[in-house]
Amino acid sequence: MSTATPQRSTGTPQRGTGTPQRGTGTPQRSTGTLRMMLEHEAVALLSDYGIPYPEHGLARSASEAVEVAERLKLPPADFFYLGDSAVDMKTATAAGMFPVGVLWGFRPAEELKEAGAQALIERPSEILNLL
Repeated sequence: MSTATPQRSTGTPQRGTGTPQRGTGTPQRSTGTLRMMLEHEAVALLSDYGIPYPEHGLARSASEAVEVAERLKLPPADFFYLGDSAVDMKTATAAGMFPVGVLWGFRPAEELKEAGAQALIERPSEILNLL
């Protein structure tokens, strides 16, 4: 079983190549461990693939999630809060947002449901079915 351990990046992102390069923050599974991405590495990877990144940032707590909603002048109930852990589902609920469990993460569906997930998705594109 793999464990998640944060490590420093060992290289520079190779922009525009279409293929994530070793050291750019992509998960490295060949060594038996899963490498966690730093936020700036994740943003670079999203950018490489043309995937939009929320300019208002990512929320790591219920209060940060509410702050994002306030900056956008929208009620928290109008937001999906995606996460892959029980903590994420509880954060979404505490912020008054709609908790969506993502099944490509670290926790099983049952754990996400028990923690309050109102929906589960297996692929990012499935979020469109919730609109």
